[in-house]
Amino acid sequence: MVSTLTAEAIELLKKGYGVKSAAEQLGVNRSTLHNELQKDPEYQKLKDERERQKQEEEQQALSRYFKGETLKSIADDMGIQPETLKGRLEKYAEFVNYKIQQDEELQKKKREAVELGKRGHNIQSIARQVELSPSAVLYELRDAGIDTSITATDNMECPACSGVMLKQELFFWKCECGAEYWPAEEQVPDDPDDWTRPWKLTFDKADMVYKEMKRMFVEEYKNAVEIAKELNEKGYTTKNGKQWKRENVLEYLKRWKLLPDYNKQRQEVEEICLQMAGKQGISCKDIADRLNREGYRTSRNKPWTMHNVRKVIRDGLGLDVRLYGTKATAAKIERENTGGKPSESHPWRVQEHAGYLAWKKAQEKRKGGDAK
Repeated sequence: MVSTLTAEAIELLKKGYGVKSAAEQLGVNRSTLHNELQKDPEYQKLKDERERQKQEEEQQALSRYFKGETLKSIADDMGIQPETLKGRLEKYAEFVNYKIQQDEELQKKKREAVELGKRGHNIQSIARQVELSPSAVLYELRDAGIDTSITATDNMECPACSGVMLKQELFFWKCECGAEYWPAEEQVPDDPDDWTRPWKLTFDKADMVYKEMKRMFVEEYKNAVEIAKELNEKGYTTKNGKQWKRENVLEYLKRWKLLPDYNKQRQEVEEICLQMAGKQGISCKDIADRLNREGYRTSRNKPWTMHNVRKVIRDGLGLDVRLYGTKATAAKIERENTGGKPSESHPWRVQEHAGYLAWKKAQEKRKGGDAK
């Protein structure tokens, strides 16, 4: 017989509510409502219908994406985050192959943009030729160490007399006052043909700081405090000549769009934890592994661990975090709380309890044999 609680919940679900929002609306625990709904055949039919609609939405999204629309525009129309849509479409082989092909073409365009930048083409011209946005071209040229401020000359200010230093054929600069500048060996282009082309070296340390900061944050997963410490140890200073602090690093990471939106990321992480927590055979470590595979990082720019996931489940979702460590730990706690009786609060509990009873019976039988 269907309870009144289940009937009311089903009505809310038909109106578009999720299990969590329906539980809040009815003033009950989400896990309790979920367990009640699992017993109702109508809920299973509703889940199957929603899954069918979800697959239709994904097929329509794939079709739009293959026609040239961006994931962001499609996700906006669907009312979800672009990363969420990307995660849903990655289970389709055609989407993965298409993404690989797109990435290869994008990398080729970026290489072409850098080569054109070395030849002195301006950003707008490069953007038109390689079919990239001007901002993307600017980012690639800067990452390659090319000074984007030049147009058709490589002349620079003489540090001795403040005059003009002219670029010479052998890739050095000379002023009328007699001062010369010879760049370091690693800054000289390998191809001699590049020595006479209209591009010059970037002497501003800002580009060096940018590369160092990007490497430490993106590749080595260091946080702002660790990055500031390493920059200071290497002798880099801010534009005001002061030592780097955590606040300076965060400001530049945000300016260079390397810093993710942690509020948005937190919502997505909680959604993943809510989807996976408590399911049969899934532990906090499994959830942490998925978060790391999908590129999520903690607010300290570190890979996720089971301890971080447990904290999200406890503080963010308000669930009993002890039940989400490992199956063995959860079953042990469940037996303690119920006097050894199985609970239906999670799918694996009855199975775990049956295994426990079998083990206990074997132990008692062995002890009886030893006594004889």
